[in-house]
Amino acid sequence: MRPLLQCISLCLLCACTRGLPERGPRPDEPTAHEELAARGRRFAELGDYVRAEQYLAGSLEAGGNVDTILPALLRSCVASERYEAALSYAERYEPEAGDSSELELVLAALQLGLGQLDKARRSLELVLKQRPDAQAHYLLGELYYHSLQDYGAADRHYREYLALAPKGHYAPHVRRLLLTSPAAPPDFGGAPVEGEVVP
Repeated sequence: MRPLLQCISLCLLCACTRGLPERGPRPDEPTAHEELAARGRRFAELGDYVRAEQYLAGSLEAGGNVDTILPALLRSCVASERYEAALSYAERYEPEAGDSSELELVLAALQLGLGQLDKARRSLELVLKQRPDAQAHYLLGELYYHSLQDYGAADRHYREYLALAPKGHYAPHVRRLLLTSPAAPPDFGGAPVEGEVVP
């Protein structure tokens, strides 16, 4: 008798659900990747950057928007001093990112920090091919000055930085370096350094 009741129950269940529409996500319900991203952001706000990284990476894997999620993911990695992980995510999702010049700047900064000087130089030069950028000129100046000791190239990039951002965050530092560096003569173009006599 028991198998017969189970069979009748199963038939009734199938009959009752046959006419019902399949349930998909409602427009007001967050998708899986949106929920993962929201949780990741909450963990980041709480300072749990490792969990934030896990949820944000999961959101990208689930099809989340690279342009909105990747910056939060990179910030979480950097905050937890996981620079190689940040670089790995940036390189992996770079082809999908919208404004690649912003991501190239982040990539270059990470590459510089990890000692990948040639890759950093190429990333920064790529940014400058796309548009003038004070930050890219500053980072190239730092790379050439401190790491490669090419003071002429550093001078040129520092001057371009000052031309684009004369009151920028690094302007006082750049001016000090230009006034004290063993750089080539000031005829490279760009903005003159404060206190410099231009012929």
